[in-house]
Amino acid sequence: MRRLKSFSLLFWASVIFPTTIAGLYFGLFAEDLYVSESRIIVRSSNEGPPSPLDAAIGAMSLSPTSEESDTVIEFIQSRGALSEINKDSYVLDAYTDQKIFPLDRFGWLRPINIERLHGYFQGKVEVTKGENPSVVRLVVKAYEPDVSQEINERLLVASENLINNLSERSLNDAIAFAEVEVQLAQDRARRASIALSNFKEREGLIDPELQAQVGLQTIAQIQEELSKAQTRYLQLTTYTPRAPQIPF
Repeated sequence: MRRLKSFSLLFWASVIFPTTIAGLYFGLFAEDLYVSESRIIVRSSNEGPPSPLDAAIGAMSLSPTSEESDTVIEFIQSRGALSEINKDSYVLDAYTDQKIFPLDRFGWLRPINIERLHGYFQGKVEVTKGENPSVVRLVVKAYEPDVSQEINERLLVASENLINNLSERSLNDAIAFAEVEVQLAQDRARRASIALSNFKEREGLIDPELQAQVGLQTIAQIQEELSKAQTRYLQLTTYTPRAPQIPF
């Protein structure tokens, strides 16, 4: 009898009572969560510029951008992203609203600070990579539909600013490299021209026709090298997109 009574108390304490409490909480008190979902499309900042024909027909496609997608995911999960979208305390006010049931509300029992808010916010944001590595899925949960949508949009804008900065830095590096290539090609052309003139003055024209042929070939080769460097520079400055990587 004692063993049966003990088992009955244990069953109530471990099964019936917790189940009843959970049922009452989720059925009567738990706040409804509203979900706002979006997709972020990331294009590789290392992707070369399209040719004029590709740009005209829109043939440029998305390339695998695992590294860039990971950067976006890490940023959204970071404290920096939370601080950026919470500059006006919008996120803090949204989750500390007195209308929210205490067990769901942030800061109900413990002091409020950015570290605890970040930990709480991580439970309201899901960011994952889609089947296509160029697509990042963002889900925001809040206790009001307009709040979840606003926070989602703020995260999208913050991510866009991040990608814009990374893209601009990459573009500036590429242009600087192309400018160096053009300058080196011009220097080589000048040196070759001077060397050719010195050679002519020193050796004289033994075979004018042959010398002219050699000179023309040398000049053509130098001009071709210079033209290639200038073409690369023009492509970088004309066709490399400055637009954000997100519709992301």
